[in-house]
Amino acid sequence: MEERPVVSVIVTTRNEENNIAGCLESIKNQTYPQDRIEIIVVDNSSIDKTKGIAYKYTDKVYNSGPERSAQRNFGVKQAAGKYILYLDADMALSENVISECVQKCEKEGYVAIYIPERIIGKGFWIKARDFERSFYNSTCIDCVRFIRKDNFLEIDGFDETLTGPEDWDFDRRINKSGKVGIINSVLYHNEHNFCLREYLRTKIYYIVSFNKYIRKWGKDDAIIKKQLGFYYRYWGVFIEDGRWIKLILHPLLTIRIFLLRFLVGVAYLLSRMKKNSTVLSGRGVLILSPFFSPNMGGVETHLDDLCGYLTSHNYRVHVITYQPLTTRVKCPKFYKNNGLEVKRIYWFRGNLFHKLEPYPVLEVLYLTPRLLLSTFWFLVFNKDKIDVIHAHGFNAVLVTRLVNLIFRKRSVMSTHAIYQLDKKPLMAKFIKWMLGGIDVIMPLAEKSKKELVTIGVPEKKIRIYTQWVNQEIFRPLLKNECRKKLNLKGEFFVLFVGRLIEKKGVLVLLDVARKLPEINFIFVGSGPVLGRLLDAKTYLNNIFVAGEKNQEEISIFYGASDVVVVPSQYEEGFARVVLEALFSGRPVIAVNKGCLVEMLNKDVGILVDPSIENLAKAIKSLYHDSAYLTNITSNTRLYALNRFSENNAKAIMGSYEKN
Repeated sequence: MEERPVVSVIVTTRNEENNIAGCLESIKNQTYPQDRIEIIVVDNSSIDKTKGIAYKYTDKVYNSGPERSAQRNFGVKQAAGKYILYLDADMALSENVISECVQKCEKEGYVAIYIPERIIGKGFWIKARDFERSFYNSTCIDCVRFIRKDNFLEIDGFDETLTGPEDWDFDRRINKSGKVGIINSVLYHNEHNFCLREYLRTKIYYIVSFNKYIRKWGKDDAIIKKQLGFYYRYWGVFIEDGRWIKLILHPLLTIRIFLLRFLVGVAYLLSRMKKNSTVLSGRGVLILSPFFSPNMGGVETHLDDLCGYLTSHNYRVHVITYQPLTTRVKCPKFYKNNGLEVKRIYWFRGNLFHKLEPYPVLEVLYLTPRLLLSTFWFLVFNKDKIDVIHAHGFNAVLVTRLVNLIFRKRSVMSTHAIYQLDKKPLMAKFIKWMLGGIDVIMPLAEKSKKELVTIGVPEKKIRIYTQWVNQEIFRPLLKNECRKKLNLKGEFFVLFVGRLIEKKGVLVLLDVARKLPEINFIFVGSGPVLGRLLDAKTYLNNIFVAGEKNQEEISIFYGASDVVVVPSQYEEGFARVVLEALFSGRPVIAVNKGCLVEMLNKDVGILVDPSIENLAKAIKSLYHDSAYLTNITSNTRLYALNRFSENNAKAIMGSYEKN
């Protein structure tokens, strides 16, 4: 008799001591042979007895997070089964679920199965919730729960950047990989602690977070219009395929359903009205920076993220900056939208910034006067709108120091580099004077902080902060699909993203490419050495020069790569590319200079001394050891979420408030 396939049941938990035993007991009571069922519990740092109870049923109890999607993906990586069944701890299976699912897949060729869900518990709303849920089975509101493991891995599992609509996103992708079906046996979802207020609050939280999901699939997508549209959610799903008969047969439950849907809609509208009414009452922040999008660079991208975070937290943000100085693109002089106002000043370009970088005094004379004049006139007419000035870089600090001789606003300064002030005593004295008039100084790394303390800046003024990235844009993507989009052909790709200047190590990496002809190298960015790369491309077959790209385009390059290299030949103040790579699920090889030592460890990358030989050796080690590469790649996303999430913005927002 043919041996039945192993089924791995993955149960995600967090503080579920009241539910976990019932869930695991239902798995033990399946009619499917117990020796062909593998139970995997993935806990998210419970502080109750959840893990202890789980160990009574299985020795495969792990800890992983931070969200349900990451827990499920982690569980699948530990699974030995041909099939995956994922459950929440407050669910329980009827006894024939696994047997029916396996038979459906083995005999009829299905790759995934919907399992009808029943809501159980006590209370006025529970029967209505159960009745409502019965209309969703195997529709676009539902999600498969039983999946072939190879199909799960083929679509890269759950999208860990989504919270709320991750099930819908997964269901759409698995439907494209093969035939899906539904069984008759049910699973029970225990909602005995149902609270209407918490239910509505959760629904609103998920609806607001759906922006990421909409952006991924497009607002004009037909399925999204059904899932989030008024007609289908409030009427269409209840009447299609003859289901309207159930509404007629159960009039009281029907009334409860539509009352509940009505309350969800009202709660959402009230939350939007509250948000809109508080936007105008938020604190006013003036951000000063010579560089702002659509100019391309790490500072510009960080400022986009910061402005988005502040406006979403009811701050009124005003930005004074230059028209793009290093990126040739035209943009409006004045921009206003959703609590953000940007004023861009016309100024000399001609690549002057890169030419003057070695000469700090000339660079100050180039960047400061026009910014100072514009800031002064802005404050003359708008001083009452501004509560705090946030300066980015020392040119903006000088402007802030000077205008505050008159306007006396709270001031915050962010550094974006390590300046090696120990080698520049005159510059150090000048910077100390400038920072003497700043309330809070925010360096990006411990090394930058030490540099400022060394020149006499009071340590009590200094608060280290860390950047974050847009997780909607930088997320794990399918490697083969990305390579197909970019028309890249080859086995192994190394990616460089950044300004194409010598101190970024571009030419060093080019020499590495010459030594490793079997490995492909992609360069994304623009700058003075672009011509050198284009020349090399004519005689090196393993060189790809992509030029300058926006964030969405760059995310595709991360998806297409195997490893990202940061070969900087100077003390990096902060390397944003590291965050983008890790959130995109790609490990990093970097030199052990500046902030890079603080940003990486051996779990997600390799740090080396800055030489051609060391970089080549590190790249070859990942090229030849696929198991090692797979291991550190699997750690990247969780590592990034734990260290570089949007929560880092709270440190900046806190600096705006007086102690």
